[in-house]
Amino acid sequence: MIPFPTSTEDALDYDGPFSTLPEWHAFIIGVHAGVAGEGDTVLAVALGDREAETVAEREIKAEPWYTSGGTLLGLGIQRWRSFEIEGLE
Repeated sequence: MIPFPTSTEDALDYDGPFSTLPEWHAFIIGVHAGVAGEGDTVLAVALGDREAETVAEREIKAEPWYTSGGTLLGLGIQRWRSFEIEGLE
């Protein structure tokens, strides 16, 4: 099982992608936002176009690349699901 350390990458043996809990959390927030159709709002916070007001938004701003990647994946899933549903009608 992969441990989810809450410390910084400096204190870890592994220093790579998805090595800390905030990185995972930002990615999951992005995926959820993309699937839920809120990707534009999350990307605005991640890319600095909108001020971070909540704890989640501050985490998004701290890990913009993970959030953006998750959002793009979520948007792809949303498009695929809507295409699949339209094909059934």
